[in-house]
Amino acid sequence: MPAGFDYDRWLGPAAFSPYTRDRCTPWGTYYVYDNSLGFLAGWGAHPLDIAQWGNDADHTAPVEYEGTGKIYAGGLYNVVNSWDIWCRYENGVKMHFMSDEVAQPIVEKYHPRFWTHGTTFHGDLGWVSVDRGGLFTQPASLLKEIIGPTEIHLYQSNNHYQNFIDSVRLRQPAISLVEAAVQSDFISQISNILIRTGRQKLEWNSRTETISDAPEASRMLSRPMRSPWKL
Repeated sequence: MPAGFDYDRWLGPAAFSPYTRDRCTPWGTYYVYDNSLGFLAGWGAHPLDIAQWGNDADHTAPVEYEGTGKIYAGGLYNVVNSWDIWCRYENGVKMHFMSDEVAQPIVEKYHPRFWTHGTTFHGDLGWVSVDRGGLFTQPASLLKEIIGPTEIHLYQSNNHYQNFIDSVRLRQPAISLVEAAVQSDFISQISNILIRTGRQKLEWNSRTETISDAPEASRMLSRPMRSPWKL
């Protein structure tokens, strides 16, 4: 252990585990289950919050989850590293949440460019897809559509940092609310529980924030904190 490194403080409330150099790296914090859920949540949060927003579901989360996934085994890394999850919202909308290697052969069938992340909305007349590299539609003419004065006009912000400061100064809601972040994170949390328990399906009650068909699985939504850490 490096001289002067307070490993106990680095662990924080996580369960105690022996020091290893690889644990105390950015990849260690992502891929060790004591510290996080891996990219299922650490990266999944980015396309999921767009899906929630586009479905006008920032106040809730899908109510049904089905699917499978794989977990790293046999070494230090032990988070879910591959997943294929179907979710259904209370309004009937279905969402397919996938890791990139699962998504690639599906997306490449219709999309002009596969990216390692993104969110696509499919409708009766085509689709709209967005990622950090651009905006794509099919048909392409959708990009030229003008939003009418009586149609929905979205909150516009080109800078998250400035938007937060402006919201504090003007006492107005920010474009990305904490409540919306919590709801999108529930999707990753429940997907992780579905995979780890090996269940075929889980039902989520957004009102009570519990897994209604498996009370024992609800306990996996939180973890005991190592003393003396507490909230």
